[in-house]
Amino acid sequence: MVEFEKFPAVLKEAQLEMNPSSLATYVFRVAQTYNSFVTVHKVLTAETPEKKELRLQLSQMTVNIIQSALGILGIEVPERM
Repeated sequence: MVEFEKFPAVLKEAQLEMNPSSLATYVFRVAQTYNSFVTVHKVLTAETPEKKELRLQLSQMTVNIIQSALGILGIEVPERM
């Protein structure tokens, strides 16, 4: 997901401009993109084991970025939703 690559730049911009809303907007975009992805591409019932593994890795990367960004924003992340 291209959004992952933007995280360091968005974080730096939010820090330099002292504008946490840009980081919040980024997290929202990541969540929207991931939601669109899993709506079309099933993770646990993927067509092949390779696709399943890749999709699980993308899911974990998404979790890591969202947790990190929300932590920086001071927002507690629930363990489960």
